[in-house]
Amino acid sequence: MKPTLFSLLVLSSSLVAQEPAPRPAPEAFENGDLGKSEDFDVAPNAPMMVQVTVEFIEVPQAEVTRLLHKEKLGKDGSKLREELQKSVDAQKANLYETMMMTGRSGQKSTAESIREVIYPTEWGAPIMPGCARPPTAEEVQAAKEMNPRVCPALPTAFETRNTGSTLEIEPTIGADDATIDLRVIPEIVFDTGGKKWNVRKDELGNESWIEMPLFYSLRTNTSLVLSDGMPQLLSVLTPKGADGTPDPSRKMLVIVTADIVKVRLKPTR
Repeated sequence: MKPTLFSLLVLSSSLVAQEPAPRPAPEAFENGDLGKSEDFDVAPNAPMMVQVTVEFIEVPQAEVTRLLHKEKLGKDGSKLREELQKSVDAQKANLYETMMMTGRSGQKSTAESIREVIYPTEWGAPIMPGCARPPTAEEVQAAKEMNPRVCPALPTAFETRNTGSTLEIEPTIGADDATIDLRVIPEIVFDTGGKKWNVRKDELGNESWIEMPLFYSLRTNTSLVLSDGMPQLLSVLTPKGADGTPDPSRKMLVIVTADIVKVRLKPTR
């Protein structure tokens, strides 16, 4: 049976209908021709996402007392963020770190900017080389001379610590599509050097010690409910000083903002 002209036309039209929509040309990304956000339609029934921003703002202790005690801005996150921005612009405060991540509602997400520090955690006694035959008189004498000397301990186990910035979030959008139940864990870890333990010295001046790293952490682990797009004071922490110990003359205000993000589709033209 030969195909009729009608069947060929139907087959041709079905093939055209199955072709995927053309992707934007690379030049569109470079020239900004993709359109504005208002030109895109909200995707129906698409899962919504949450964009979480966490800011670490370093402020003198006296300024923190004024903002939280005198002005009582601890509950008004938007007003507090405005006042902090004025202090940053006037160079009275320092925007130390900003972390931002977007994730799906109901799912856990993590972002890291880290450097791995590997260090020993367990040590063993120094090992003298063995001998498969009875030692000679010279070897016995050499062992006696080595006995009082200090030999370094041997590391037998290691751990890894991440230094830098880490942000973990688990947002859940409320039934009103306007509030976010957020579990958030922002953390900054500093490597502040090392400390020597069990320092020993023998009669020949040989020294041996065990050195362990020192870390300083700024960390908050909490859950809270936020309004869409409204900043909120998350916590107040004490930053480290130049010597790696807490500096009570300064405080680190941690501000969190959660924005509901909807998937948008560019309309067909």
